[in-house]
Amino acid sequence: MAIEKHERGLGDTLLNFNKKIGVAKIADTIAKLAGYEDCGCEGRAEIINEWVPYKNKENKEDEEPNA
Repeated sequence: MAIEKHERGLGDTLLNFNKKIGVAKIADTIAKLAGYEDCGCEGRAEIINEWVPYKNKENKEDEEPNA
């Protein structure tokens, strides 16, 4: 779980914050103890990114034209 430098939306911001304060590591450890592969933080971040994306130069280049 490396901290991302390019944040695409609110989900990435929240995920990076949780990684910095250690919550993501604790959640991942608990999930593994419960028998899961991971805590699902990455998937939740992707969903939140779709709901609240950041509009910046890199995101606009990634989007395909509506032609």
